[in-house]
Amino acid sequence: MEETMKSQVSALFKAILLVGWFMLASTMVSIGVELFTGNPANYQMVITEHRYAISLASQILCFIGLVIFTANQPVIKQEKQEIHIKLILRYVIMGLGAWLMCIIVTQVLIPFFPEYEAISELFSKNEIILRFIVLVIMAPFLEEYLFRGKMQAYLKEGFGATFAIVIQAILFGSLHQLGLQKIYSTFMGLVFGIVTEKEENFLSTFIMHMVINFIGWYVGSFVGRIL
Repeated sequence: MEETMKSQVSALFKAILLVGWFMLASTMVSIGVELFTGNPANYQMVITEHRYAISLASQILCFIGLVIFTANQPVIKQEKQEIHIKLILRYVIMGLGAWLMCIIVTQVLIPFFPEYEAISELFSKNEIILRFIVLVIMAPFLEEYLFRGKMQAYLKEGFGATFAIVIQAILFGSLHQLGLQKIYSTFMGLVFGIVTEKEENFLSTFIMHMVINFIGWYVGSFVGRIL
């Protein structure tokens, strides 16, 4: 009983540390930008005009920290699979299915969240290449590695798979900015968590996450608004 309690406390502590580092990395970069710019007016201008360069710096810092501090810690068991085009296409199709589910959830709830239109700012037509790197490559890789790869593994050790999937999804959703984002991101966190548990393959949710973010990036960049 005592060993179980220690394992659970350790798992929760590690999960909290992961979320804390995720937030701290962004804060550290923001503080660095503020110190570099010298005054609030310049800071706001830089934040507005170079949002994605700053986001990329935060993502890189966060990932470096994760590698340094969690390199020897457990990750979700990875089933060894030969990577081939059929497997990749399977995950792409799963990503499209997840995107459709996300759209359904969004359309049902959007009348209750008028501020959702502010999300379109994330997919504005400036900094297209940087946005692609930040949203389509780095965000899926970092978030899947942190939440499904590391956090879910820690929580699973202490509490089992079901608890791990639910808690990592809630924490994943809570870190998004707007209310509706929190809801559908939590929903997608559940989907990704279940897929990670079933597939035992980091590539699965990484590709699914990329597909969802790619659609948002493409529509926002070349069509004009998020569906």
